[in-house]
Amino acid sequence: MFFYQKHTITFHLTDKCNMRCENCHWFSQPINYTDKIIDYKNYLKWINKNKKKIRFIKLSGGEPTLYPDFLNLINNIPVKIRVRVNSNGTNTDILKKITRKNIELAISKNRKVNPYFEDNIKKLNLPYKIVSFNDRNACLHDEVKFGENWQNFYLIGKPCLCSAKETRFGSDGHAYNCEIGLRSKNKMYQTGLSLWGGNLSKYKLKCVIKKECLSNFLNENKYKLLNSTG
Repeated sequence: MFFYQKHTITFHLTDKCNMRCENCHWFSQPINYTDKIIDYKNYLKWINKNKKKIRFIKLSGGEPTLYPDFLNLINNIPVKIRVRVNSNGTNTDILKKITRKNIELAISKNRKVNPYFEDNIKKLNLPYKIVSFNDRNACLHDEVKFGENWQNFYLIGKPCLCSAKETRFGSDGHAYNCEIGLRSKNKMYQTGLSLWGGNLSKYKLKCVIKKECLSNFLNENKYKLLNSTG
């Protein structure tokens, strides 16, 4: 019997969001928006082709419920695959129509909300957790500037090697090694994998740490500093 290595897959379904939360990492840097909408059937075709290799799928954005075919996609992902939706929780008219099992909502609260916000989430009758960027870092401004003075060490400009722990697809259907790639759509950050080709495997990217890098995502990517060439 052959055992596949299981992967965590994140689909950034759209760059758009109906909120601009002060401490949201997604809008901490400029985004190269695309108006291209990937047909949900392309996602399902790719998922079904690779389902034996997939452990976990995250649907994210932007705000994933703004993706036009969100319900057609999420309700047709194979039920054996665990799915998480990273949402701001404001589009409850869409969220309440989720019919699939084996799902979790990760509701971001990077803003002030009314006292009834979580009560409305509970009414969805779906497993959920409330998450906040502030739980990991108290100040996004300091987080963005971390590379200029991180543990008394200047990181920006240092060569590094990033090894992503999950495969992230941008809203254009291409997989990227890091958050900078997802925002910029720059080909230099692409892994070579897309919804239309390439192999699902672990990727490493030799890069230079930039001011746009966030410490939590560098750590998530298990980055290693390479010897500086001067």
